[in-house]
Amino acid sequence: MDTEATQSITNVDNIILKIPPLFVINITQFTEFRQEISKTILNGFTATARSNKIKINAERRKRDIGNNKEPATKELIELNFPVKSVTRLTNKDKTPTPLIAVQLYNSPISPDIFKLDKLFNCIIITEQRRKSKDPLQCTNCQRYGHIHKSCKLNPRCVKCNGPHHYTKCNKNTEEPPICVNCNEPHPANYKGCKYFKNIMNQKSTNAQKYTRTESQPLKNVIKQNTINHPPETSNITSYADIAKGKSKSSHTTDRDSIHSSGGVAILIKKSIKHRQATIPKMINLKAIAIILSTDRHEIKVISAYNPPNKRIQSKDLAELFNEKPTILLGDLNSKHQNCGCQKTNPNGIRLLKISSEQRIIISPPSQPTFQRPGRQPDILDIVLISNLPIDLHHLVLDELDSDHVPVISTLYEQTKSNHKIQKLFNAPIIWEAFRENLDKNLNNHKRYQNIDDITKSIEHITETIKTSITHAQIKPKKHIKVKHSDDSLPFYVQNLIKDKHKARKIWQRTRSEGVKRKLNQLTRRVKWELDTLRFNFYRAYLGKVNPNDSSLWLATKRILKGT
Repeated sequence: MDTEATQSITNVDNIILKIPPLFVINITQFTEFRQEISKTILNGFTATARSNKIKINAERRKRDIGNNKEPATKELIELNFPVKSVTRLTNKDKTPTPLIAVQLYNSPISPDIFKLDKLFNCIIITEQRRKSKDPLQCTNCQRYGHIHKSCKLNPRCVKCNGPHHYTKCNKNTEEPPICVNCNEPHPANYKGCKYFKNIMNQKSTNAQKYTRTESQPLKNVIKQNTINHPPETSNITSYADIAKGKSKSSHTTDRDSIHSSGGVAILIKKSIKHRQATIPKMINLKAIAIILSTDRHEIKVISAYNPPNKRIQSKDLAELFNEKPTILLGDLNSKHQNCGCQKTNPNGIRLLKISSEQRIIISPPSQPTFQRPGRQPDILDIVLISNLPIDLHHLVLDELDSDHVPVISTLYEQTKSNHKIQKLFNAPIIWEAFRENLDKNLNNHKRYQNIDDITKSIEHITETIKTSITHAQIKPKKHIKVKHSDDSLPFYVQNLIKDKHKARKIWQRTRSEGVKRKLNQLTRRVKWELDTLRFNFYRAYLGKVNPNDSSLWLATKRILKGT
């Protein structure tokens, strides 16, 4: 019995006991465990003593980094990272996720955080925060389209819609929030807001509308547009397609930033005589210019854009406006109530001062040109005129689907056209007759002794080809020319009548009250101009009537015949 007992004891002594694994659920437990284990084991996390073996398995799928952010902050500070903040991210249900957003101060060592692959002795993945596809929202006024750094509006609370910053809000959790944009019971940054959804839908539809499709004439697009109900623009010709046209030439200055603003362009018919002008380097203004030739003088036409966050500079305008007649058209982001705008901004005050100093005339349209949802319509697109005695007439078209509506500025000036290259033939040709004429008139039996003989031979061949083609062409039918009266309407009256006809077509299509008012104004203006012309015509006619000749008798006979 004793021998059996001693054998069993020796067998028990030879058994190697396996230490069970210790599972750590979250970072908080791990921190507590590390503090306790470091008191007994000096070599840290996976240290092994001669008499003890410790194994820790951290299950990644069930790992929780805990709600306490101090351990992560301390760990990053120990690694010499300039930590600004550490935030635990949550999902839509406000449930914490195993993701941490870390903000660092600008430092040369800050980019090294993307090389970090271990933290708390756990394998981690560090990546840049993905850029949001949502539109920008200001945390000061809660409006969309800008950020708080460039906001000049009064603060509005994201919670209670009050006239204060959200950090100073005293709203209780029991009180329902109020949205600044739609007045619904939810915070202003709620992604389910109707106003936010409308902006996202508009953004997606605009992206679909301006995809490149089959070309469609631009005139048809303008005719199909309406004011109350914008048409589908899926077949609109893109700007690139228009610029590729053979009948037009484009002059552009592309934007130098990633934002969707800043580029300027001029699109002009090739038949109009013009050339591109040289513009010096601007401080803040983006501009492109051409020199347009008219029957009286040359006019410099400038397309310009001034960013909203840049001050308009007097030096920029002084470089553009010189002694030559100049017209500047574009969005200068300058508003002043003296120009018909709803509000006045600092750039508007500067522009008014600069225009008075440099003798520049500000010619704004009579209607708003900038219309954005959630914003008050106002005038942003204006015209600056210098050394030009002729006025411009502006017509604002409430068409297309951009926040800047198109403006037609009319200059009653006759432009010069480029000389067309003469064509060799303008009618169908009878090629058998051309061959006979060429063989009959061409004299190729000649020896060339010097350069003059070669030159004369080239001229002879050229004239023979021209003569043969002229005689071989099919003569077109003669059209009876209708003689127009010398007493035709003046050019400006004809343009007024055309504008009235266009306004009538738009009103018949849309039945808009604004277009109806514009049509009535044009109708009264045309009637007044025609009455004035008729009165001046009769006064000139009566001035020519003389009782000493037959003119008085003919005038009396014409009047009596009408009665």
